[in-house]
Amino acid sequence: TFKFMLRGGAQARRDVERFEQIIRDRRLRSDGPFMFGEWGAVDAMYAPLVTRLITYAWPISDVTRAYCDAVMAEASFQKWRAAALEETKIMHADEVN
Repeated sequence: TFKFMLRGGAQARRDVERFEQIIRDRRLRSDGPFMFGEWGAVDAMYAPLVTRLITYAWPISDVTRAYCDAVMAEASFQKWRAAALEETKIMHADEVN
């Protein structure tokens, strides 16, 4: 799993490097901007990681940046993100202290 925002340091770098390796591998095998060409469940699963990479301006390769940009531009993701940004309820048990 990619919990790099909680761990930081060397482990975070390894997590991001692994993600970038996955992106490079999938982009070599697909015809579209997403993991398997068209937007799918795996892209939705990685969307939270994408938002962290973008939000924290993590240094990433051009290939990973293109993938992240595609995820951020996907209409269904934009609807999901907009709804999340409007959410006001906080689950304190889920917050990192």
